[in-house]
Amino acid sequence: MGERSLPPDPATATDAAEYVGLLRALKDWAGVTYRQLETRSEALGTTLPRSTVANLLQRPVLPSEDQTLTFIRACGCSPAQIAEWLAVYKQIAALDGTHRRAMPQRFMPREAESAPVVALSSSGPEVPLLKDDGAKSAPRPAPESPAHRPRPRTEVVLAVLTVFAIALAGAIVGLRGTGDDERPRAEENAAPSPHVDASDLPKPGPYRIRVAHSRLCLTEKVGTDHGRVFQASCADTVPRFSLEAAGKGSWRIATDHPEFGPGCMGVRGQDRAIGASMENAACGRRGDAETFTLERTTAPARGFRLRPRHTNLCLGIREGSRDSWAEVLQLSCSQEGVGQVFVFEAVRS
Repeated sequence: MGERSLPPDPATATDAAEYVGLLRALKDWAGVTYRQLETRSEALGTTLPRSTVANLLQRPVLPSEDQTLTFIRACGCSPAQIAEWLAVYKQIAALDGTHRRAMPQRFMPREAESAPVVALSSSGPEVPLLKDDGAKSAPRPAPESPAHRPRPRTEVVLAVLTVFAIALAGAIVGLRGTGDDERPRAEENAAPSPHVDASDLPKPGPYRIRVAHSRLCLTEKVGTDHGRVFQASCADTVPRFSLEAAGKGSWRIATDHPEFGPGCMGVRGQDRAIGASMENAACGRRGDAETFTLERTTAPARGFRLRPRHTNLCLGIREGSRDSWAEVLQLSCSQEGVGQVFVFEAVRS
């Protein structure tokens, strides 16, 4: 057996994103799963849920100092290594003027995870909110500069109307065109979603999800990290799927991966195009692209159509393929519905 490789060096990190990248590398070096990190943190007398770990390792901002300390200790670092990791953490936190401590994930609404982060200057009410994307703020105009003087009411009204007209024109162009993507857009192919009686729907809980026409199950490919979803044999499916009520008649398909931890299934990149891939990834980053309506069907098979809320299209297998490892895609809803009907088989918790 060869010698164990050296752990990542925190001193190589120059900003929050690089530091979090090294935390991911530390987890890989330690060879621990999200479940093991959660268990180890409890043994250390602290709490670090695996959902929290999964999310903090995917966000390019510093976690809280307590979370960082618990994570490093759970990875098995020595006291000297812990001191080095924390020293670099404090340096980066001091240089990052927009650093905010991360709220524990179990208390953060999923919607909040996808909301843009904003920073508010305390220098005065006229400083605009800026997205925290690392960009430098423009210098505040001097009190006597023309940019700082209040404009006449007529100019303000004209400016508002101009901005509104530009925004409206842009919205119309966006709806009509497909841009560089030549695939059909969702707006041209979405079918109306009928009213569904809640009594016809499955209950929240863990399920094996089959594609009705092929009897194959939704799964990822073991050994990959892209999270894309396929139909394949039900013998060894990953991750584990569960239905969660998301309010207003919507459902979320939660996932629990043995390596990557908890997440949600959704349309990759919030893509609105027909043919967009499905992926399992961290919850809360894709808005309505990771919530679905369930539509009961009796033909061509008994089961449910899964319709992403952001497009109202249908999930399915292209051309109704029965092949193993055919990918689950966002497709135009079909009257025949071959490859677009799913069966939920309850499994034990």
